[in-house]
Amino acid sequence: FHFLFGLFRFGFLDNIVSVPVLRGFISAVAIQIGIKQLDALMGIPGTTETGWGRIEYLFTSIPDTNWISFSLGFGSLLMFFLLRELKKRFPKFIPLKLIPGVLIAVAVAIILSWSLDLESKDVPILGDIPSGYPAPKSPNFNLDFISSLIPAALYMSVVGMVGSLVAVRQFSSYFRYHCDPNKELLTLGSGNIAGSFFNCFPAFGALGRSQVAALSGAKTQLVGFITAAIVMITLLFLVQIFYYLPTSIPAAIILDAAITLLDVGDLWFLWKIHAFFDLALLASIFTFTLLFGSQVGVLFALSGSILLVVRHSTIPHVSILGKMPGSNRFKDVKTFPDAKVTPGVLIFRIEETLYFGNIQQMRAMLMQIEKIGFGDGVPQSETFLSCPLGAVIIDAAYLPKMDATAIKAIKVMIDSYLKRGIKVCFVKLGESNKLAFIRGGIVELLGTECLFTSISTAVDFIEGSGQVNYSYSTYRTE
Repeated sequence: FHFLFGLFRFGFLDNIVSVPVLRGFISAVAIQIGIKQLDALMGIPGTTETGWGRIEYLFTSIPDTNWISFSLGFGSLLMFFLLRELKKRFPKFIPLKLIPGVLIAVAVAIILSWSLDLESKDVPILGDIPSGYPAPKSPNFNLDFISSLIPAALYMSVVGMVGSLVAVRQFSSYFRYHCDPNKELLTLGSGNIAGSFFNCFPAFGALGRSQVAALSGAKTQLVGFITAAIVMITLLFLVQIFYYLPTSIPAAIILDAAITLLDVGDLWFLWKIHAFFDLALLASIFTFTLLFGSQVGVLFALSGSILLVVRHSTIPHVSILGKMPGSNRFKDVKTFPDAKVTPGVLIFRIEETLYFGNIQQMRAMLMQIEKIGFGDGVPQSETFLSCPLGAVIIDAAYLPKMDATAIKAIKVMIDSYLKRGIKVCFVKLGESNKLAFIRGGIVELLGTECLFTSISTAVDFIEGSGQVNYSYSTYRTE
């Protein structure tokens, strides 16, 4: 599925995830990752409990903590923190940058565990690790078997895709490089297809493991190849070295990475600019992900982002225009209080694509303007409402395109205005939109004399004064 998502360019979904959604999800996942490592850090048996059940288990298990295991893990965690702070304070001290904190922690813990026989003191260790690789074999291509897997595979693919794209955005932003989401999906899909011949689990991008790599000094994707090569060599020849490694050390490494994923910078930025809606969105995504898990959180974040995009896209951006004194320029009356409007003449500019999702909102907006004016705090409203609506001038210079639903709705709207004796004019209609108007019968309904190259010319036509310059009178309407 990932390969197909990348092939059909589903990477655009990365663009709909806003900063509050991203930060809320990442923060909740970081806390979840950290909580999942606490049982190993404490040296107590693992649990399959999640959410509050896991937290309750951890609290009730505090008396059973293996303090040797905890001391090793917590000491490693402190070393990681101190090294990171020292590297930040002395960025030009090259020897300090070359100190591999994770490698030192692993090596020291293995030596201490072996020499002090910590296994006999009930310190949990990794123990025997299966070595080698399974022989490659062809996956099961039975159609009934594949059909039974499709629902679960699709769910896993969507969750994995969003999680992977979140990781891509996080680290491409941190390291300041551009990353193509579609290429990432193609790569993930290709890797999983190859892994299916070796009975591998599906692989996705992961915030925790990516952060571990980043903290270890990784800068490019080449680290994945090098890591894979080292893992291969280790599984074939070196697995016994890790027999005595206390499980609290890997837990400390992952916990350290999870802590560094927590960042209050975005939270403070949203508070500083009074983006309270975004703060509420961040809090809801954070709470939902924390309570119900990252898989459900991914779907909630994705669906919430899609709903926000739909909500914003269904509100068309329309500017009400007025004439600036002493010129033929027309400006937004909300931005320029000096802009003058003509009583009963509505001039507005559409600044985005009109389609089935926002055309009805635009019609409702125009009806509301006709009844109550331009809104509170706009002094020109009183002048506009001083006489009944007699003409509507639409500046289409910034209208990129319209779909069939929008064209049909505009035709109905124009017909309604004309039946009420209200003139309708269009200004600077683009080529593609003009052809759509001709084919849709709107030009025939309006007449070419109502299509102009400038607002001032349209106003002169409405007022019946001046030399009118028709811009589309030579267009054929067949």
